[in-house]
Amino acid sequence: MTLQCQACKGTYTDTLPDGTLYFHVCPPLAAWEVRKAIAANASPLTAAQTAQLTALDAQPFNAANGETATGRGDNYLAGLGLPRPNARNENIDPAKIESAPKDAQGNVKQTVDPSTLMISAGAGVAPVVVTDGVVQPTS
Repeated sequence: MTLQCQACKGTYTDTLPDGTLYFHVCPPLAAWEVRKAIAANASPLTAAQTAQLTALDAQPFNAANGETATGRGDNYLAGLGLPRPNARNENIDPAKIESAPKDAQGNVKQTVDPSTLMISAGAGVAPVVVTDGVVQPTS
């Protein structure tokens, strides 16, 4: 099944071609996403990070070498690895496995919803169909 993460908008299949299960983890915010949030007065940066970004963006750049006015700042933002709001992490949380109801053999009961065992369900997922690179919800 192809899914779209509602936090990062990434699309993925829950099973890889070789049959291995795939556990999605949202990536940190990209530099352009941070700049978009800043422009919308919803900056995820601390005051110190904002000052550093401002200083980097103000430095002279050499367009002849392929540098851009925001290049150093964008590299700084990427390096921060700022967590995405409401991020999804489908990896299994060992503490949740430990506390989950078990059957007589000590395995997690089949009635337990697997999404309750992941680190973070985040904003959730939606089933989608991807056709020629276009993502559409399933009906």
